[in-house]
Amino acid sequence: KLPFHNPEEIISYLSNNNINPLNDTVRFIFLFSLTVGTYFFVRLFQEKKFVKISFFFQNKNYQKLSSFDFNEIKLIIFFLFLYIFVDFFSFDPNYFFYDPLHDGDNLTPSLNFDLTKKIWSSSFAIHGASNSLYGFLGWKLFDIQSIGALRYFYILLLLFIKILTIFLSYQIIKIINLNNNQKKYLFFFLSIILINFVDYQVPINYSIISFRDLYLIVYLIFLIQLFSDSIIKKKFLVILSFISNLALIFHYDTGTYLQIINLVLILYFIFSKDFKSITYLIISYIVFWSFLLVLLGPEEIRLFIEHYFIIIGNIDFIHGSPFPTPIIDLGSNEHAARATRAIVLLIFSSCLIIENVFFSEKFKFQLNQKILLLLFLFISILTFKNALGRSDSYHIRMSTELPIIIVFIFFMMLFYTKEYFKFLGNIPQRLILIFVISLLIFQKFDAKKFFEYKRNLNLFVYSNDSKYLDKEALTFINNASLIFKDQNCIFNFTMDLGLPYLLKKKTCSRYLQTYTMSGVNNEKKYISELKRVGHKFIIYESPKFDVDNIKITDRLKNVDNFILTNYDSFYNKDGYKILKKR
Repeated sequence: KLPFHNPEEIISYLSNNNINPLNDTVRFIFLFSLTVGTYFFVRLFQEKKFVKISFFFQNKNYQKLSSFDFNEIKLIIFFLFLYIFVDFFSFDPNYFFYDPLHDGDNLTPSLNFDLTKKIWSSSFAIHGASNSLYGFLGWKLFDIQSIGALRYFYILLLLFIKILTIFLSYQIIKIINLNNNQKKYLFFFLSIILINFVDYQVPINYSIISFRDLYLIVYLIFLIQLFSDSIIKKKFLVILSFISNLALIFHYDTGTYLQIINLVLILYFIFSKDFKSITYLIISYIVFWSFLLVLLGPEEIRLFIEHYFIIIGNIDFIHGSPFPTPIIDLGSNEHAARATRAIVLLIFSSCLIIENVFFSEKFKFQLNQKILLLLFLFISILTFKNALGRSDSYHIRMSTELPIIIVFIFFMMLFYTKEYFKFLGNIPQRLILIFVISLLIFQKFDAKKFFEYKRNLNLFVYSNDSKYLDKEALTFINNASLIFKDQNCIFNFTMDLGLPYLLKKKTCSRYLQTYTMSGVNNEKKYISELKRVGHKFIIYESPKFDVDNIKITDRLKNVDNFILTNYDSFYNKDGYKILKKR
């Protein structure tokens, strides 16, 4: 247990319980190092030899990696797309429930962007530019500004990610050494698994692969391609640079992980004495950010940097929750079972990679295959940080995709080396495969939803936003619309983040994610915005939602004191409060 230190006086679940936000990270490093490190040294003692580190920097010894020709798997590809097609059109998107946090995360930043055409000048949204741009694109796509149009854009994004998982499966096959026929079956089953890792959940998406993983999946596809030839092809470095920088703009957490992986690649090239590759990466960075500077302007870039460091520096403290103690907390913590599975899965997958990269030649991995396996291991460890931040079962689940993939491909390779399919012959195998495909498609097919999809879609996208609201919320929106009629913007002090959107007004302050501004310095910034705008009204309270059941008035005490000193009660009904400036 690290000493508790809170100089910024942040109010959160962790601070209320005197928990250092780095506790879980340090515990994880210790547990992971102890278990995986012990495995490594035990195996080293047993074998008395292992692949030396210098081996990995002999980049002139790459073997060309291949999957298979498209024509060989066109029937499998057809069935996979049919499977996705049936799955998509058997899904009813209608879900008329307003989520003040997760809907609001996107609705208000998107409206701000629509009205101002600015990203960070108008909205310090929690995840990045995705909160401002995805909803806006949904509205433009369907030519209507509605909750349904915004949500449906995310559904389309999830459909796109399902399709991308097929390409990822195709690339992953390059890392393994099986015969062509075995690779085809593995490609099919891995694709089915990854497709089902993506669920059509909106506005909350806690599937194993969520829409936040879009850039990670694309990055992995091109990372494997980077090491698939006998030499490093520089065009793929340019693509990797572009993807990682775009990810940093749209999703701060994923973008940060990809930037760290790029740094690892640079270190690899330094030790490999491949300075030309480093030059390409650096030039790609310079070109990307120079273009963005010209496109958005220096003020937007400055605010992007400011917001990035606010989120990266504070989010674990503000939004974090303790990671359950593996095994020990089983039965006493509702999230402990998933936490234990996730830790065990990560440790097991790490040991599998260490065994087969450094000690065993059972699967005959080549240099570039071993490098990719080590990179997969590093990315698995890195992205597990998400689970160590907000440590509920949903966020833990979102950090398990790569360990599951690693364990699955090693299991299948072992399965094939035992030749369990040998006695079946080729024809029965194909019959089994056709039967499995038919069963999978039949299981996804919902005739009623499939044939009524167009009607359901129109109902979802074009329904009035009032359909999502309860009676009390509708009453408030109607009353507040009259109060804010002559105001050009809204100060919303609540965690009901969608209220400005529902009132069709931009926010007066870019600090719309109120609870992320906890802490002395952040509160000073918030107060300066209140002073600068001098707005007549403030939405002070909503009954709908408080993160971790901690009221905003408790999280931002200094701001609350300023508001109560300068504003009086004006409206108070059904738990909604509006204050008016004195």
